[in-house]
Amino acid sequence: MDSIDRRTVLKLGSAASLAVLAPSAPASTAPAAQSAHASVPQWEAFEVTLAGPSSGNPFTDVDLTVTFAQGNRSVSLDGFYDGNGSYKIRFMPDSPGEWSYTTASNAPELSGRTGRFSCTAALAGAHGPVRVANTHHFAYADGTPFPTRRCASAGRDYRQASPSPLSKTIKSSKHVS
Repeated sequence: MDSIDRRTVLKLGSAASLAVLAPSAPASTAPAAQSAHASVPQWEAFEVTLAGPSSGNPFTDVDLTVTFAQGNRSVSLDGFYDGNGSYKIRFMPDSPGEWSYTTASNAPELSGRTGRFSCTAALAGAHGPVRVANTHHFAYADGTPFPTRRCASAGRDYRQASPSPLSKTIKSSKHVS
């Protein structure tokens, strides 16, 4: 058996180490497949959870922005770190139809993620967020008036509501000498 010098041993050791570390299949540069999600009713929360970096301070070190698109319309918003390497994106679609999203981040594992979901008609009784309507009033997104001067449980004006027992006690205690 021939003897092997030290240099040859080092070369063989390095080659074996590289073979273990090298991937068995060539790396793909194709973008990740789109994620398909369940449908979401209009004005309900759509949520995506992504795995990302947890080292350092993810609250300040990682930027995550998501763009939701429907036809020619797009809405951009920020995602947030939820702990244990988990990042969340929450979105409330305001119109039924097909929506898509794309992420952008300074963390490579969070950037370029895409997905699609379908927004269905609103659930019964869901009217959307409250907004200003006609300058001095409020209404839900679907135009339903938002009750501001009426007691929703009693169905009457607050000014007509009977005083609470506490207010009677306060009034009577003022007159005690």
